[in-house]
Amino acid sequence: MNKVLIFISLTIAAIVLVPSNAGAYDFMVDNIYYNVWNGQAEVTNKGHYNWSSEDLVLPDSYSGNVSIPSSVTYEGVSYPVTAIGQYAFKSCDKMTSIIIPNSVISIGKEAFFNCDSLITLTIPNSVTTIGDYAFKGCTRLSNITIGSGVTGFGSIIFYWCYQLTDVTCLAITPPSSIGYSGQFFDILDYYTQVTLHVLPQCVEAYQSARYWRDFNEILGDVGTYIPGDVNGDGEVTVADANTVVIIIINGGGNGGHSHIPNPDGEGFINTADINGDGEVTIADLNVLIDLILNQH
Repeated sequence: MNKVLIFISLTIAAIVLVPSNAGAYDFMVDNIYYNVWNGQAEVTNKGHYNWSSEDLVLPDSYSGNVSIPSSVTYEGVSYPVTAIGQYAFKSCDKMTSIIIPNSVISIGKEAFFNCDSLITLTIPNSVTTIGDYAFKGCTRLSNITIGSGVTGFGSIIFYWCYQLTDVTCLAITPPSSIGYSGQFFDILDYYTQVTLHVLPQCVEAYQSARYWRDFNEILGDVGTYIPGDVNGDGEVTVADANTVVIIIINGGGNGGHSHIPNPDGEGFINTADINGDGEVTIADLNVLIDLILNQH
């Protein structure tokens, strides 16, 4: 799977935190707009309601790379950032990537409605719920990873997501529907176009779970990360060292390594980048050799 990563250290869909004035914001820090609820910050936008048409008017609130902090300080007061509010990134088609912290536990209704520049999305393990139509109109979204903490999802969260081919869900228990419709897609036949990836031990649970069982194919191919297991065979051996050597010779490109979901929910892990510095070099090989020699 080609991973054009959009790191979402996040968790989706309001608890549900229902804003009294969606689109209005309490303050802005570092070009990110927030509302405050019960001492917690919710990411919002700088839009406003057109009351005559009961529609949300949104300027381009966000563009480029957006990095949401786990906490924000305003006028001397610090607030944990715990939610992505409804409509927060609606129509922000100039936003190319987003980093969402593990402090976020919910994503609201239509939070990414029409964010058609997004190709890959990773929902961190901290997220527990995903709101109705959360990714509606993300027309270029091709794959999404749902973190292990999600327990419920809203109605038709993948509305108009007609480029989506792969959904990875790390939850052991299949999340249940919390919306009026538990369907994922607005066109029911679209299930036949999408492959669901889950943990090996969870395949049967997803095959029998309502809505989840409708996916075209359910594969138990989500791996568990073992530091040093570059080739993914479940062991740390000389074979992994050989794989790293091949990767280094090929300039860090090919060699049988993989990218698997990060256990902390933040993007994906390059299994060959053993020391975590973002490169595959001789330093990784040295760390791997130490791991092999010190195994008991």
